[in-house]
Amino acid sequence: MTGTPGPSVAPSPTFVYTGDFVVVCEPDPAAVVHGEAVTVALKIVSGAHTPPERFRASVIGGDEFGGGTLSANPPAGEDGWSDWEDGASLTYTSTHVDPPARVEIAFVAINLQSLSTTRTAYCAVRVTHTEASPSPTQIQKPTIRVEPEIVTLSLVGQVRATVNGTGFTPRGRVDLRFKPPGHPAITAVEQAGSDGRFSLDLNLQPGMPKGDWQVTATDRATGQQAETTFRVR
Repeated sequence: MTGTPGPSVAPSPTFVYTGDFVVVCEPDPAAVVHGEAVTVALKIVSGAHTPPERFRASVIGGDEFGGGTLSANPPAGEDGWSDWEDGASLTYTSTHVDPPARVEIAFVAINLQSLSTTRTAYCAVRVTHTEASPSPTQIQKPTIRVEPEIVTLSLVGQVRATVNGTGFTPRGRVDLRFKPPGHPAITAVEQAGSDGRFSLDLNLQPGMPKGDWQVTATDRATGQQAETTFRVR
């Protein structure tokens, strides 16, 4: 005879937790030079069967850590969240051009939202600052002047005039051309400082040509020129 079957317990349906995903950033850390951009891929390394549905990101630290803006791929919707779809990435653009030369870390917080939870991951971006270059809105036309504009040479001794230039390429070379009336030009090369300025002392000896001297300064990096004159009498 066969025995009477004993009691049995039917298995309950498997519970799937929709927040068991782990997301990493590639590359980690990312690296960018100030004023440029880098794209960071967001990848699921575990819990791939329950990925997030949406994500959004924000920079932690702001200008204190190099500054920067973010754009999401896919683009964010009206509520600021982006659809995860088959994956996601973000582009970090360093906008804070700031000397002195150094390396800082910008942290990007990524919020990941699934059906049941919101989690946060962090990406690091190494921002390398070099000597600052002027942004397009900061670029000014070079200027040059000689102080004093009118110099008087005595029969003995010498007179010193100062040539001042502004608006040139920071740390760039400046070609100078001094053209006295009726005589060949005299040339010199100066290097602008980190602020795009330079100052040159011009020693004028007795016997220098009298009249109006033409001074031309050429920014070697941009080709822009500035001109002025001074009078020797």
